Amino acid sequence: MLVVTTIEPAGPDKRACRIFFGPDLPEGYVLPKAIVNELSIVEGSKFASPAELREKVDEAEPPAAMARCLRLLNARDKTTHELRARLSQDGYHGRAIDATLDRLLELSLVDDERFAENYVDTSLRAKKGWGRIVRELARKGIELDPDDEHYRPDPEDEYQAAFALVERLPVGTEKERNRVLRRLISRGYAYPTALKVLDARKMML
Repeated sequence: MLVVTTIEPAGPDKRACRIFFGPDLPEGYVLPKAIVNELSIVEGSKFASPAELREKVDEAEPPAAMARCLRLLNARDKTTHELRARLSQDGYHGRAIDATLDRLLELSLVDDERFAENYVDTSLRAKKGWGRIVRELARKGIELDPDDEHYRPDPEDEYQAAFALVERLPVGTEKERNRVLRRLISRGYAYPTALKVLDARKMML
């Protein structure tokens, strides 16, 4: 017999709970808060065995994980990596996460290639350099080949975007020129592109 002795919030945003059962399971058991609420688990709740609890959790997790993902996707498109990380932080377990992501992929509600194409397009319009775009996508779990011509912008288009980003910034002094150079590098433009822009600006003085 398992008896719930304590329930504590867990996870970075408190969407998970760590449930303690006393000396039988001293390390506790992490569950999504949504599952704890759905199964009405409170201090004093009893389960015949760990297997009984696991069976109830396995049944409840997939629909709850799907609902959680749909809410996340309704707010903003996300990659499979982002959704997996969020579900894991929320306390969902591997089988439920895999099943949910497989279903989302099947329904085309998640598509990393589509996400990458849209992200690249939006970022270029926001005048981000290619290097920064590649790094940001990598943090979202999408690894792009920096030389992939399918995604990489035309060098002249990237130069024009970089120039437009700093065309109103002063470059009359060395300090101002260094500030412009740092600005371009921080936005992800390659050093040669940044220097080309700076040279063009200096010629306009």
